Amino acid sequence: MPERQGARLRLEDGELLRLDADEAQALYDELWRNAATVRGAISAAAKIRHAQASQARAEAVVETLSAEESQAVRTAHGHDRRPPP
Repeated sequence: MPERQGARLRLEDGELLRLDADEAQALYDELWRNAATVRGAISAAAKIRHAQASQARAEAVVETLSAEESQAVRTAHGHDRRPPP
């Protein structure tokens, strides 16, 4: 099995996250830990895996996330910058 690569995620506000393989794995794991309570966590985790599994060069694959997925990533990544409702 080939070594996993990093992932690039475009959040709904246009921000681009560039994750190396270790960062992508840590975010994937945290999204799954949050899956029962955070909407969008499972699909965001799936998009990370899809980017990592791509046969294209890592910098060529950018997974675009929905608003829910973006929020899940921000929560899991520990930098939720959105103001409270």
